[in-house]
Amino acid sequence: MKLNIGFFLGSKFGKGKNFSNLTKKVAKWLNQNNHNIIFGGTETGIMKDLVVNLDKNESRITAIITKGLMKDHNELNYFDELIIVEDLTKRTEQFLLRSDVFLALPGGIGTLFEIVEIFNKRILDETSKKIFLINDFDYWNPFKHLLEHMIKEQFLDKNTMQNNIEFINFCEVDERLNNVQNSR
Repeated sequence: MKLNIGFFLGSKFGKGKNFSNLTKKVAKWLNQNNHNIIFGGTETGIMKDLVVNLDKNESRITAIITKGLMKDHNELNYFDELIIVEDLTKRTEQFLLRSDVFLALPGGIGTLFEIVEIFNKRILDETSKKIFLINDFDYWNPFKHLLEHMIKEQFLDKNTMQNNIEFINFCEVDERLNNVQNSR
């Protein structure tokens, strides 16, 4: 069964080639599994690495971009459907509406914002959709350590963290998404 996977990932390449190579591996995996992709719409950085390496004949690619970002990224090519929204709140609504599950690759403040927003919506029971942070190269460890610090200082419950956000390596994606598919 095809999944509609919402991707949060960087509009920059990051340091070195590790993140770009990881993103290309994810694209290859997507091509083999024919899942549909929902992404933030800009075709720069590792976001572009993802969409330029997808087989558009097998997977549907949906770009969701805000009006403000559209001004700076008006030459978009790698999507089947373009959705232009007013602001980030509307963008999150569209991601939630269109995605079955979320995968986060390395990224910056925008990626972190999207992760935290989905994580918080899960905590508040506003969505049951899973979010997985691909933590190859230990990229997300500082965020994981911050959450563990919140647990230690009793601002976050350990079960809340464990039940609502998962830090995985790319090699675990198949297993985790099969669990998502089987629970549908």
